Amino acid sequence: DSPSEVTGSFTLRNLQADAPNWDNGKIQIDRVVASLQVLTHASRISIQQFAIDSSLGTLDFKGQLDRLATPPENNNVLTGWWPLQCQLSGNVDLAQVEQSMPGWLRLREDTQLTSGQLVGNLESQNSTDGTRWVGSLETSRLRALRGGRELAIDQPVRVSIQLATAAGRLRIEEM
Repeated sequence: DSPSEVTGSFTLRNLQADAPNWDNGKIQIDRVVASLQVLTHASRISIQQFAIDSSLGTLDFKGQLDRLATPPENNNVLTGWWPLQCQLSGNVDLAQVEQSMPGWLRLREDTQLTSGQLVGNLESQNSTDGTRWVGSLETSRLRALRGGRELAIDQPVRVSIQLATAAGRLRIEEM
């Protein structure tokens, strides 16, 4: 059984949308470029590449889903495709997010974010008793203006997490 391949890409420019629940009611993103390459077999889906590059940041995903030999008892479609092996990484320009999607970051009314990055990754590791997820988030160069004063967080803020799935349950192992 030979694999099937799906590939594609698209580019959006000057994306604008209504967002009535946000401060100015609009979302404006200058550029979004996405690409995808997927191979499918009878019992495996292999995402070779799923990438998004935009004026807000980047997102990269690679992964593989194997269909379980025995369907899950709870008929959950997602658990029927475990174990997932994947790598996800990305970075976000937080100041650009606040400019493009005002109110989304929920900053104080008198605060303007002038710079800052958020970088993250998540990776799954399969074992005989389930799947372990290891991930991290880190900020850098956070700068803002509040009431005319510059605020800065020079040291990175780091969060790491380890999750595990076993017997259909998710548990936090470390945070």
